[in-house]
Amino acid sequence: MKRLIIVISVGFALLPAAVAAAQGDGKVIEYGITVEAELSDEQYAIPYTFTGSARDVIVVQMDDAEPMGPMREPALILLDNHENVMVAAEGSIGHLTFVTELPYDGEYTLIATRVDGADGTSAGPFVLQLIQPTTLVLNETITAEASSEISLYYLVQASQPFSVVYEKLSGAFWPEVTVNVIDEEYRLDDVAVLGGR
Repeated sequence: MKRLIIVISVGFALLPAAVAAAQGDGKVIEYGITVEAELSDEQYAIPYTFTGSARDVIVVQMDDAEPMGPMREPALILLDNHENVMVAAEGSIGHLTFVTELPYDGEYTLIATRVDGADGTSAGPFVLQLIQPTTLVLNETITAEASSEISLYYLVQASQPFSVVYEKLSGAFWPEVTVNVIDEEYRLDDVAVLGGR
């Protein structure tokens, strides 16, 4: 039976846990690290390298650094170590998220750019995040903290039906939990949305 990869997210918006400033080309990014940089007409693409392992599922998110700012049409390109394009994704309204599973151990390149590359018009500061979701084990409970500033991603690899149960332990925050599968365009496709207590 085919293995189904399911990504569960909790929260509203994902903000950095750790921030590193990006300057120039050939920067390094790691799982759990967030970088801030700026695209311009002179520098419309910034490459970042990272090391991954076979079957790592990654979530990559690029957002305009300013609410309703000038970086309205982000784009991301994921290359393998032979510079073959694995994923090319475009966003809108200052946001882009894609999810994929890495095929092998090694170095990958993630290019933060804009729709239409050199011919594009979006420019300005952005925030880029490389996330490796925590794997949920069936029938094991975890405790975590989410807020309007921090979203959490979890991974379930299942070949049979399962249930997701959550309980709010404290605070005024009402969680929103989405259960997603990865679609053909490497985006999260909601199959269930839960909210409230």
